[in-house]
Amino acid sequence: MLSALSVPLAAGLLAFTVAAWWRLPGRIGYAVVALAVTAFAITYDLVGPPFT
Repeated sequence: MLSALSVPLAAGLLAFTVAAWWRLPGRIGYAVVALAVTAFAITYDLVGPPFT
């Protein structure tokens, strides 16, 4: 389930990164996807040092 979401989010991040160089909607989309990816990573504890 997690890998099924991470691939489309990463692809969206890449697409909006390219689009952001040219127009405002691309920058808005990039910001939304970047925040979604960051929230996803924090929610599933994919960032920071491993706590074992």
